[in-house]
Parts: sequence; structure tokens; C-alpha cells
Amino acid sequence: MGRTRHSGILLITLACFLFFIGHVFSLWRVAWIERFELFLYDQKLNLNIENSQGTQVAIANIDEKSIKALGQWPWRRDVLAQLLDTLFDHYQVKAVGFDMVFSEASDNTPLEVLNILKSSPIGEHQMFENAYQALHPQLNFDLTFAESLQDRNVVLGIVFHHAQRANVNALPLPVVELPDQSQSKLINAQAYIANLPIFHETARWSGFFDNPMLDDDGVFRRVPLVQRIDKYVYPSLALSLARIGLDSDNILVELNKNQPDLPVEAIQIGTRRIKTGEQGEIYVPYRGQQGSFRYFSIVDLLQQNYAQEDLKNKIILVGTDATGLLDLRTTPFANTYPGVEVHANIVSGILENRLWREPDYLLKYEVGLLVFFTLVMLLIAWFAEPRLQLLFTILILVAVLAISQLQWQQQVVMPTASLLGLTLSLFVLQTIFNMLTEVKQKALIVKRFGQYVPPAHVKLMVKSPERYQFESQNKELTVLFSDIRDFTSLSEKLTPEELSKLMNRYLTVMTQVIHKHRGTIDKYMGDAIMAFWGAPLDDKHHVQNAANAAYEMMEALSLLNMEFESKGWPKVNIGIGINTDNMFVGDMGSEFRMAYTVMGDAVNLASRLEGLTKQYGADILVGQNTQKALLMEQLEANNYPDANDKMPPVSKHQHHLLELDIVRVKGKHKPVAIFQLDPLPEDKLDEVQAISIEFARFCLAYRQQEWETARLLLNELAKQELLAPRLILLYQQRLVLFKRNPPGEDWDGVFNHTAK
Repeated sequence: MGRTRHSGILLITLACFLFFIGHVFSLWRVAWIERFELFLYDQKLNLNIENSQGTQVAIANIDEKSIKALGQWPWRRDVLAQLLDTLFDHYQVKAVGFDMVFSEASDNTPLEVLNILKSSPIGEHQMFENAYQALHPQLNFDLTFAESLQDRNVVLGIVFHHAQRANVNALPLPVVELPDQSQSKLINAQAYIANLPIFHETARWSGFFDNPMLDDDGVFRRVPLVQRIDKYVYPSLALSLARIGLDSDNILVELNKNQPDLPVEAIQIGTRRIKTGEQGEIYVPYRGQQGSFRYFSIVDLLQQNYAQEDLKNKIILVGTDATGLLDLRTTPFANTYPGVEVHANIVSGILENRLWREPDYLLKYEVGLLVFFTLVMLLIAWFAEPRLQLLFTILILVAVLAISQLQWQQQVVMPTASLLGLTLSLFVLQTIFNMLTEVKQKALIVKRFGQYVPPAHVKLMVKSPERYQFESQNKELTVLFSDIRDFTSLSEKLTPEELSKLMNRYLTVMTQVIHKHRGTIDKYMGDAIMAFWGAPLDDKHHVQNAANAAYEMMEALSLLNMEFESKGWPKVNIGIGINTDNMFVGDMGSEFRMAYTVMGDAVNLASRLEGLTKQYGADILVGQNTQKALLMEQLEANNYPDANDKMPPVSKHQHHLLELDIVRVKGKHKPVAIFQLDPLPEDKLDEVQAISIEFARFCLAYRQQEWETARLLLNELAKQELLAPRLILLYQQRLVLFKRNPPGEDWDGVFNHTAK
């Protein structure tokens, strides 16, 4: 069973490992692992969030106050031109980025009215011509805005689309041009919305502000710093602003040219090298909750209500937190977070070199730990008990989280979900398998031993099935055989129905006695019973328990005979043989039928001893090993009275072990001493000791071939009726035989029995 359990756990562990390793190598993608990874990332981010306010980036906010003062968005472009003039000329900001795109011309209704008037008769008047020349430039709001962009660090927004659709306007020049037919892993846009040409012609910079890398749950975790459309590469709005903040004119995209798909390795801005993912993406370096950057109301900026020091040399993002303008995003710590502040976090993270990344050794790390934790969980499942298995599993989970946290503090994002998922899955699956195996073991134990082992012992076995094995093993046990004497003649006196009832009653009572004394029924052989002690439950008092069972079997037989007599059934007599030695025990049989049984010479000797009981006139015969074990237990009980409470009940009394003979049974060459076993009442100690001494004197004379002396001692024992008549008769017949036919001078006192 242990080998089967180990094989089952190995298969489960291997299958679980292959499931997760396949996910890691993208042979298949498991949705719940990916969701779990995102959840863990969010928790790490929330746990380590700084909640500090950035000092290099600020937000010019199209807030409710400004909308109320300046009207509904979008505003006239001359208002935006005025905003740029105020920011650069008055507040002396370093750069301004627009989190929006100006793809359509402004509302030119006033200019159109002016042109209509010029075409009318009124346009012929010189006064109107003078007014026209003065008003015309002021009413061309797009031109006004374009002129405000000239020679200033302004970044305009672009939107890329990733499905086929019509392009709007023309893109500005790219920052990088890839080789023709490039298969770079850069995100490839399919269409775009650009600003009006007049704006791209005057603005120095531009950048996209869309995010095609939203996770399935719609959360902003990663953003690309660059995208391509065909072979032309464009930076993000945040990257363009960071370039200005780092005083660099160039953006370089490093591709790994050793791989055919040209994954991105890093993006270089001046001396700042930004390590990115294969698609040029980074994790958004959030500083904290909304408000991590200072918001300035645009209407107050236009009115110059802020101190110059509040905005000087800052990078300004023009955007909105107004709910009605729908520029709200979902982040790991907020369902509504201004999109403009997401860009502010990216700019700030690049400027401060505060970016989290996945390392180059990511795959090796993840695979290595998966292999390591798989082996650890396998060994734990094989050799640790359930409570230790739970403890080790918790320690592994804590270790994974601790490693992840330490890496996070080094600005490294390590995969955690696959490791935690593997560990938890292995623990759950191994636990379920162990539970099912245990249930199966318990059911097998009940099935195998329910009829042969005491119910109380079956319950013990069911509680700890792993302690018991069915495989064959060699161990010291005590085996008992009992048989009904003259069963043939007894059966002839009963009808088949009566014989069946008698045997059922007899076997039931004897089995109850054996079970009571922790014995295991091996089998019923007609009228014979075979039982043993010491397996499957270990029992250090197996010899004593077998003796106790034999005593009580004889007592129960007396009560049974009274019951049988009342029914008119004949009296039943039995003999019992007990032997102790090493023997094989376990499941034995064929592929068609198995049985839990004992085998060996020691078992055969117990059977022979039972067969000799009738010849020697004894109820119970035991072998020499059994005799020695009983005397040792009795000696221990006498020398250590406190130990009596730990010993079987009858062992608190003396045993009467009388050596009857030294014999060589059929099938064995080595002679064995046989002993008659009887319980010794305390009130007959002297009498029994006298019998033992007298019979020992007889045996000594008998084995020394002093036949006459032996005859006289035997007659004296017969007169005193100290021994069983059958034993007296047996030795009387032997004395007559040996006196006529002496066994020889080399005789060792052993009598050879030729029958079983």
C-alpha cells in the first residue's frame, strides 16, 4: 500500500508540474493563473505604495471650475494658446504635454461671418478693411494656437488604433525607422488619429497616449513606451516629455537582433537606459492614490493666481479629472483614476529612474523554482505526516512571498502566481489523494480483517492505516490451533441441521474469546480454529494474550457444554496447541484469491502440539519458546509489581508450565520440549510445586533409562492422582516397551512421533 501511495503521489506531482510548466512556456495559457498573477501584483503594489507627491511633474486641470468659467470643453484654440503663453512666459515651465489630440479644425464661425461681410457692399469701405485686417488673425484660432507652439517644448498627443479604420490627418516624423519587412515584437498599430498638419509643423514633439496593453480586467498596469505603424516607431506622450525632462534630443530603441522576432531590450534617452519588456513596455510606476501630483486649475493659471515657484521648471500635463469628460481609468488601487495622472506617473518614474521591470533571467528563475518546489513538495508528501506537510507548505508559501517582496524592493517584478499555484495545488491534490488512499486503506482493512480481528482493533487500524502493512514480513508471533476431539463420532450423533447450529455456536463463542484477547482469526478448518497474535497489530504481550485466550476458551467450553447438554447434544472436548517463534505473515495466495495468513515451521509445530494434546491427556500444550516467554513475563510481573497494571489480566496470576516430554514431531528433525499449560490458583501453589518436583524426578530417571526407578515414581504419582490418567498410561506403556526393547546407550530421551 505504501508503494502504491508513493507511486500515486509521484504521478499527481508530475502531472501538476507539467500543467504549470506548460503555462510558463506558453504551450497553453491558464486564465486563472494569469488572473492570480495580476491580483498578486496589485497586492504588492498596494503594500509598497509610497503615497508621496511628485515634484517634477504637475497637471494643468480642465476641472469643473474652469469649465464653468470658460464654457464647455472643447474650448477655443486661442484659449489654449493663451494657456501656453502663460505657462511658458509667466510660470517658466520646462515642458507641456497635451493628453488630447487636435484632429479637427476649430469652430471658425466668427471668421466665416467676417469673410461674408467682406464680400458684401460693406467690405468696400476703408474703415471695414482696416478692421478686417486687424480682426482676421485674431479669429483664426488654429493659427493662433499653432503660433503658440512654435519653438516651445510642447508635446502633442496622438491616438493609435489596432483595428483597420481610416487614418485621420498625417503623422509627424518617427523617432526610429525599422528595417524593411521587420518582424519586431513592437506593437503594430493599424491606424491613427493625428493632429492637424499646421500643429505638427510647428510643434517640436508628439506622442501617443492610448494603451493597447490593458489587461483583461481593464486595469492599467503596463504601458508601451513605443509603438510602430508599419516600420515607423513613435514614442508615447510620457516618453517624449521625459526626453525633454532629461534634456535629450534622441530616443534609441535597442532590439535584440540575435532573435528573429527582434524583441525590444531597452530604450535609450541620452544617458538613461530604460529596460523594457519585449514589446517595449514598462510597468506604470504609480506613486500612490489620486493626487500624487499637484493639480492646477486652468482658469486660475490663466488668471495667474499661483506663485511662479509652484510651476517653474516643471513638466506640465494638460488633462482633466472631470467625470463628465470621461478620461478616467481603472488602476490597481482605484476604479476611477484620471488618465492624465497615469501619464504623470510614467514621466515621473522615468525621470527618477523609479521603474519596475522583469529580469532577463525570468524564465530560468521561474522554471528553476518550479522544479525545486515540486521536488520539495514530493518529498514532504512522501515522508511527512499531514500536520508537518501543512506546516512545510505554509513555509514554502511564505518563502515565495518573501522572495517576491525582496525582489520588488529591488524594482524587480518576479512571477509569483505559478509558484504559489503549484504549491497550493500540490498540497490540495496530495491531501485529497492521501485522504482517498486512507479511505481505501480503511475500507480494505475493514474488508480484510473485519471478520478476523476484534472490532475494537479494526477501529484502531482504521485510525492509522499507514501503520499496518499487508506485504509479507518475518516477525515473532504466537500461533494457536484448536480442534474438537472425536469430531467424526460427535457428528454422527447429530442431524446436519443440529451439527450446523452446534458448530456455529461453538465457533462464534471461541472467536469472541480470541477477539477479546487481541487475537486474529486466520481461518476455520472444519472444526479447527487457527489464530495468531502480534499481527496486524503489534502486541508485545502476544504470548500472554494467547495463553489468556486458551484459558478462557476452556472456561467458555464448559459453559457451552452445559448449553449443549440442555439441548440434548453431545459434549464437546477440544485440544489447544500454542507456539511462539518467527514466522511469515502477510497477504498470500494467488491473483484470484488472497488471504492474510501466517506460514512457517513454527505454525506447523503449533498444529502438531494441538494433535498431541489427546495423547498426553492435556487441554493445552505449548512449545519451548512460548514457555520461556511466559516465564519471563511472569518474572517481570513478580519483580516489578507496578508493571502488573500494564499487563493482560491473567498474567497477574502464576502459570503452571509442566514439561511433559521431549519429542520429535513428524516433519521436524530437531527435538522440542512440550509443556502442559494451566492457570495456577494461588491456593494450590504448594500442591502444584510438589507435582512438578515429583514428575521432574520421574522424567530424569526415564531419560537416564533407569526404568525400574521410573516405574516406581510413576506408580506413586498415579496413586496420588496428581497427573492426568492419560499421561500416566502413556508413560506406563513406554516403560514396558523400553524395558523389553531398550533404545540404546546413545538415546537422548527424545520420543519420535510418526503421526500428525
